[in-house]
Amino acid sequence: MRDKAKIKEDFLDAIKDVGNIFFKNNKFEKKSSKTDFTRKIGSSRQLISFTANYLTKYEDKIEIHLFPKMSIYMPCIKEKSLELVGQDRFILANAPDLIINQPIEFTAPKAFRVEWCSTGREEIYETTRAVIDFIGNWTLPLLDNLTSPIDLIRFYESDDSRMMKQTHWYIFVASSYCLERQKDKALAVLQDNIKTNLQKIRYSAAFDALRM
Repeated sequence: MRDKAKIKEDFLDAIKDVGNIFFKNNKFEKKSSKTDFTRKIGSSRQLISFTANYLTKYEDKIEIHLFPKMSIYMPCIKEKSLELVGQDRFILANAPDLIINQPIEFTAPKAFRVEWCSTGREEIYETTRAVIDFIGNWTLPLLDNLTSPIDLIRFYESDDSRMMKQTHWYIFVASSYCLERQKDKALAVLQDNIKTNLQKIRYSAAFDALRM
């Protein structure tokens, strides 16, 4: 088995040779990490990052296991969400700027979800190419259509299954309605999705703000 430094070198080469042109063509810039790509589009900043486990203990024959993820930041939603919860970052998972933060695999139907594992330089290139193809086919179409608060509202109203929806995510949706001057719908989002007594206590500031 090769050492981690050589495996990582092959992976970074693959990202450079296979990914750079794809991301540049889609207006992403490479960050200093060399495995993160970001762009500004609409009201959002979007990030695709490649996390990797090397020489995994759970599979002896695998040199590298990739976990690419996507993140979406919308400052306007962040500011409104903090306003709704009384500036309490903790109940927004201590990450009020992360409107979406999840593995890219969720952007595809379950039948198309795979694990990206490889051993050897050739396989690493093949796997990296497969990830880029996946992003082009599934992840990029979602990112292209999720660039503003009104877009987030559309995703919510259509019950889009391509996003992980933790409880605090509904604060982001409610904030989007507020930004569109639809306070009654913002309150309805919380009433429909925050139902247990514990959750209602946790998010009471947002309920109170929207009932004023």
